[in-house]
Amino acid sequence: MKHLLYELKGRVDRAHSNSKTVLPARTLRSFQRKYDAIITAGEIEHPLKLCPRKGGRAKQTGPRNLLVRFRDRAEATLLFAHDFRVPFTN
Repeated sequence: MKHLLYELKGRVDRAHSNSKTVLPARTLRSFQRKYDAIITAGEIEHPLKLCPRKGGRAKQTGPRNLLVRFRDRAEATLLFAHDFRVPFTN
Protein backbone atom coordinates (compact mmCIF):
# COMPACT_ATOMS: atom_id res chain seq x y z
CA MET A 1 0.00 0.00 0.00
CA LYS A 2 2.85 2.36 0.84
CA HIS A 3 4.37 1.93 -2.61
CA LEU A 4 1.01 2.50 -4.30
CA LEU A 5 0.34 5.69 -2.35
CA TYR A 6 3.82 7.06 -3.06
CA GLU A 7 3.46 6.20 -6.74
CA LEU A 8 0.13 8.03 -6.83
CA LYS A 9 1.68 10.99 -5.00
CA GLY A 10 4.38 11.12 -7.68
CA ARG A 11 1.74 11.23 -10.40
CA VAL A 12 -0.10 14.02 -8.59
CA ASP A 13 3.13 15.99 -8.12
CA ARG A 14 4.06 15.65 -11.81
CA ALA A 15 0.58 16.66 -12.93
CA HIS A 16 0.57 19.60 -10.54
CA SER A 17 4.00 20.78 -11.74
CA ASN A 18 2.65 20.65 -15.31
CA SER A 19 -0.18 23.03 -14.30
CA LYS A 20 -2.81 20.28 -14.30
CA THR A 21 -5.60 20.41 -11.74
CA VAL A 22 -6.77 16.80 -11.95
CA LEU A 23 -5.44 13.40 -12.91
CA PRO A 24 -7.03 11.70 -15.90
CA ALA A 25 -10.04 9.57 -14.95
CA ARG A 26 -8.36 6.52 -16.47
CA THR A 27 -5.37 6.95 -14.16
CA LEU A 28 -7.60 7.37 -11.11
CA ARG A 29 -9.57 4.22 -12.00
CA SER A 30 -6.35 2.26 -12.44
CA PHE A 31 -5.05 3.30 -9.03
CA GLN A 32 -8.45 2.60 -7.44
CA ARG A 33 -8.37 -0.96 -8.83
CA LYS A 34 -4.86 -1.48 -7.46
CA TYR A 35 -5.93 -0.05 -4.09
CA ASP A 36 -8.93 -2.39 -3.97
CA ALA A 37 -6.73 -5.37 -4.90
CA ILE A 38 -4.37 -4.58 -2.03
CA ILE A 39 -7.31 -4.37 0.37
CA THR A 40 -8.64 -7.72 -0.88
CA ALA A 41 -5.23 -9.37 -0.45
CA GLY A 42 -4.96 -7.85 3.02
CA GLU A 43 -8.35 -9.27 4.00
CA ILE A 44 -7.08 -12.73 3.07
CA GLU A 45 -3.74 -12.31 4.84
CA HIS A 46 -5.22 -10.68 7.96
CA PRO A 47 -8.74 -12.08 8.44
CA LEU A 48 -11.09 -10.91 11.17
CA LYS A 49 -10.43 -12.82 14.38
CA LEU A 50 -13.43 -14.11 16.29
CA CYS A 51 -13.55 -14.99 19.96
CA PRO A 52 -14.33 -18.73 19.98
CA ARG A 53 -16.04 -18.79 23.38
CA LYS A 54 -18.14 -15.69 23.18
CA GLY A 55 -18.84 -15.68 19.46
CA GLY A 56 -17.89 -12.01 19.24
CA ARG A 57 -14.82 -10.33 17.88
CA ALA A 58 -11.42 -10.85 19.45
CA LYS A 59 -8.80 -8.12 19.77
CA GLN A 60 -7.42 -7.44 16.30
CA THR A 61 -3.79 -7.07 15.27
CA GLY A 62 -2.19 -3.77 14.30
CA PRO A 63 -2.01 -4.74 10.59
CA ARG A 64 -5.69 -5.73 10.65
CA ASN A 65 -6.67 -2.42 12.25
CA LEU A 66 -4.69 -0.47 9.64
CA LEU A 67 -6.27 -2.53 6.87
CA VAL A 68 -9.74 -1.73 8.18
CA ARG A 69 -8.91 1.98 8.25
CA PHE A 70 -7.65 1.88 4.67
CA ARG A 71 -10.78 -0.03 3.63
CA ASP A 72 -13.31 2.12 5.49
CA ARG A 73 -11.64 5.44 4.72
CA ALA A 74 -10.55 4.85 1.14
CA GLU A 75 -12.23 8.02 -0.11
CA ALA A 76 -10.43 10.17 2.47
CA THR A 77 -7.14 8.33 1.92
CA LEU A 78 -7.19 9.01 -1.82
CA LEU A 79 -8.66 12.50 -1.66
CA PHE A 80 -5.26 14.09 -2.43
CA ALA A 81 -5.41 12.47 -5.89
CA HIS A 82 -8.89 13.84 -6.64
CA ASP A 83 -8.36 17.32 -5.22
CA PHE A 84 -4.86 18.72 -5.57
CA ARG A 85 -5.55 21.29 -2.84
CA VAL A 86 -5.55 18.45 -0.27
CA PRO A 87 -2.00 17.69 0.88
CA PHE A 88 -0.74 14.12 0.68
CA THR A 89 -0.05 14.08 4.42
CA ASN A 90 -3.44 15.44 5.44
